[in-house]
Amino acid sequence: MKITLAKHTGFCFGVKRAIEKAYQSLRLYKGKKKVYMLGEIVHNEEVVEKLKRKGLISISSLKALPPKSLLILKAHGTEKNIYQKIKKKNIKSLDLTCPQVLKIHRKALSLQKEGYRIIIFGDKNHAEIKALTSYLKNFIVIEKKRDLKNKELSGKIALLLQSTQSLEESLEILKILKKINPRTLFINTICPDTQLRQKEVIELSKNNDKVIVAGSKKSANTKRLYRLSKKYNKKTYWLNRPESIKKNNFEKKDRIAIISGASTPQETVENIIKRLKKLYSE
Repeated sequence: MKITLAKHTGFCFGVKRAIEKAYQSLRLYKGKKKVYMLGEIVHNEEVVEKLKRKGLISISSLKALPPKSLLILKAHGTEKNIYQKIKKKNIKSLDLTCPQVLKIHRKALSLQKEGYRIIIFGDKNHAEIKALTSYLKNFIVIEKKRDLKNKELSGKIALLLQSTQSLEESLEILKILKKINPRTLFINTICPDTQLRQKEVIELSKNNDKVIVAGSKKSANTKRLYRLSKKYNKKTYWLNRPESIKKNNFEKKDRIAIISGASTPQETVENIIKRLKKLYSE
């Protein structure tokens, strides 16, 4: 068995930054005040559970937040009304929104001021999109090509992308939009790390017998890596834990490529490799 590990695995910059700052806060306030997170700091169960074991408390509403505590805001961004409530209640908070996500917010608001209608290609119910759209007035969120059917999109329109969106699918959306409105402005707001992983997974899927994409089922960027790999290699497996490996899915003669989502710990990737070696060396 030959195992090829992708160059881009483990945490991306934004996720690594958020997790490190969360751990720093837990150490700083240990025995002094409790630290809470509103929702999930990142979309990976293993990461969230480890933080909880260190003392981070998860809440789904500000009503559950006791006084004299620290509130951590997730890497995907936070809705405008939440910030307003935090300010009004004078809550001490630590904003861990990814800088790349904040960059998209600034760009969208700038274009809106210039009179553009913002078209966002992304997942309507994803935390990143909910946060972004809470600041906008004139926008449309599209999830699939069919969402553009019979749309009246005249005037100034600009296409922006969820930071973990598929570039291939985004360019297909742009092509349709250009037919509807040739003046469509396109801003590629996909995170550079995401683009590198997508480019790499295409190459790996073409040059290996099988591919393992490691990451949580909740993770949007992992989902897109899986779908992209599956497009070029039907024998692609999406795993979150080493224990999920089924021996009959692989053979000793296989060339296997492994890549991970941006919120997948490097340790998970390493444990998947160990599990493969153990199963197929017997």
